[in-house]
Amino acid sequence: MAASEEKQFDPTPRRLEQAREQGQGAVSPDLFAGVVLIAGLVGLSTAAQEIGSGFYHELRNLATSGLTKDFTPTHVQGLLTGVIRRGIDMTAGLVVMVAAATLLVGFMQSGFRFSPGVLAIQWGRLTQGWDRLASLGNLSRVA
Repeated sequence: MAASEEKQFDPTPRRLEQAREQGQGAVSPDLFAGVVLIAGLVGLSTAAQEIGSGFYHELRNLATSGLTKDFTPTHVQGLLTGVIRRGIDMTAGLVVMVAAATLLVGFMQSGFRFSPGVLAIQWGRLTQGWDRLASLGNLSRVA
């Protein structure tokens, strides 16, 4: 069939079901990107004050506590671990909101259908790639 020709018939329900089982379907990456961008901007606009002031206070506490004590590796590790944990606590809401928006868009586009066959390792493709990677020609270029 030439590229300019159109199909004369719509796909049968069985063909549509087979395509879904194989994980094929119409998905718009632009819609995903747009929703994630909007969700991130809305999340940042609502949480920016809290995140900014939280990081400011953490850095201030880190600077003032570090000036009064000797810097032993254990002390520095404790300070940095505390700062990282509090940073994760401050930004967790934003990350959850963006992840939820992404899942919602994915569900709206293709519905919920778990296809374990799509997630399975395709050993045939893996061994072909390994054969090309470990070919005599490639090994001679490395040496």
